[in-house]
Amino acid sequence: MAEKRTIKTLKTAYSGLFKVIDLYKLIDDWVLERGYDKSEKMHSESVSETGKDIHIIIDAIKKISDYAKYVIEIELIINNVTEVVVKRQEKSETLNQGSISVGLTGYYITDYENRWQNKPIYVFFRTLVDKFLFKTPLSEEKLALVDEVKHLQSQIEGYLNLYRYRK
Repeated sequence: MAEKRTIKTLKTAYSGLFKVIDLYKLIDDWVLERGYDKSEKMHSESVSETGKDIHIIIDAIKKISDYAKYVIEIELIINNVTEVVVKRQEKSETLNQGSISVGLTGYYITDYENRWQNKPIYVFFRTLVDKFLFKTPLSEEKLALVDEVKHLQSQIEGYLNLYRYRK
């Protein structure tokens, strides 16, 4: 069985004007430009009196080697989304208004093909190799994953801050 370690969890909250489509496109572009494969685990929408509620969970997966891979789970919870027409310098633009909660969790998964789980002796050797031989490369890969998660969070926060000062 693959070993899944949670390396970094970050959360961002925002309330105000934004475009849902542009936020989704920003995440999609980031995933593709960083060399990840995208898998949408869940996408649900519901409409209520106060607006639309959207819940999306995306897994961004990147194989580091035949033994390890990164998985960044992106959870978007968007509540009370309504369309608003905003006039700015004689131009009208349709934006969304609501609240967003973005959760980013970075997972470091080793032995994802279960090659070291066939026999108990393999599990023992894998533990020894992870603990003593590959200790430094694994820790460097984990730090790189932390940087990736932080970079994605800064991209999302930067995008949302663009709308914060727009009037």
